[in-house]
Amino acid sequence: TPVVVGLLDWERSRPDACAGYDALHLVMFAFAAWRGCSPLQVLCMVWDGLCEPALERLLSSVEVRLGLTVDDLRHVAIALWVLHLCRHAADSPNWDERRRREWLEEPADSVNRWLAV
Repeated sequence: TPVVVGLLDWERSRPDACAGYDALHLVMFAFAAWRGCSPLQVLCMVWDGLCEPALERLLSSVEVRLGLTVDDLRHVAIALWVLHLCRHAADSPNWDERRRREWLEEPADSVNRWLAV
């Protein structure tokens, strides 16, 4: 019986690709779906160091497999957040208060707390 030992994702494959981007993206959306929260709240958990054990295990797996540190993943999370905002920037004037808080204010506060340390 065949056994899956890995996955190849060529979607953003290029020499200057951001290591960990796809893996963190998968962790962010999978954990958010499982936990019933916003994917951007998951990034706040990463920046604030308030990860539940299940999220810690997922992040640890990414760290080990890709040779990244927790701070590396936090920097990748900043890129992920900014790219996410860029993809949805055209619609931002129509965001309600909840979405503005969830997508802009809470992540900005969280990343600022981490960077201030």
